[in-house]
Amino acid sequence: MPGTGVPALSGLSELAFTGGCEVQLQRAVVPYQGVEDRALPGGRSADLGVGVVLSGPAQGRMEVVDLGSGSIREADVGLPVVIYGWLFTTPFRELERWARARDAERPSADGVPGSPGVARRILSSIGYSPFTRPLFLRAGFRDVALDLDPHEGTAVRLSLPGAGVARVHMEYDRGALVFRTGRSEPAPVLLEALADAFPHHPLFRVVSGAGQGTTELHVHLPDLPGLGEVKSELRSVRRGLLHLLARFDEERYRAVTQTMVGFGERDLLAGVREGVSAAEARRPGGVASGGYRERILVPRIGSGSGRIH
Repeated sequence: MPGTGVPALSGLSELAFTGGCEVQLQRAVVPYQGVEDRALPGGRSADLGVGVVLSGPAQGRMEVVDLGSGSIREADVGLPVVIYGWLFTTPFRELERWARARDAERPSADGVPGSPGVARRILSSIGYSPFTRPLFLRAGFRDVALDLDPHEGTAVRLSLPGAGVARVHMEYDRGALVFRTGRSEPAPVLLEALADAFPHHPLFRVVSGAGQGTTELHVHLPDLPGLGEVKSELRSVRRGLLHLLARFDEERYRAVTQTMVGFGERDLLAGVREGVSAAEARRPGGVASGGYRERILVPRIGSGSGRIH
């Protein structure tokens, strides 16, 4: 190429790729979605959604040991694979032996966590950035959900008077709490409660299916330029959800708070070092999912009319 000192590749157009190639991801630290996790918004409560590749990919699947549960998961690699880093051979072999031994025992409780120390060290090595923000949100919200409503999924269930059950999970890529009731219109009691629980957060009503499907309420988190802001915001999310529990299920609220006082709050991120500075990190832009989604700003009580977003 002229002026670059790089010779022109005049024969490039004549090249023919007649063979195949095999990509080896063993020891890579990757975010993943388990093949069996698609029906659980927010993922499994035992998992972090990031793991170390043990083998593969092969036929669109690969074996991953999740850093949260220590369980071996079959991951779908139909989407582009993001690599956060690599483990050295010795710690990888130790992790693999531990995970396979644990998997062979097949404990009855799937929610038994793995080694928090391993997860913290790897999260610290990855570091916080706009690129890894969803990972840290999942790690923090998982602790909140396990404290408030331990079950298979990473979600908190709320029993609404006369309006059934609402389930709240987090969309980590967009940084939003999603409240679902399974009804075409949100319960007025939930709208009022969300305005009280999250007074400084934008609240949207999201309609799926061109107005003929279900309606969700989304509470959007603010910009989170650093890990410190993530930890602070997750404490705010915990307080808001506790406020909802106290409002809708006082007996369960007392049981949850007594347990947290006795055993302490889960906080995996407490042992993770700070990542990049606030000046270096910016909130990534979200990407809308497929299908029709109408986002309508819900006006606060006493405010003017809402506006369509």
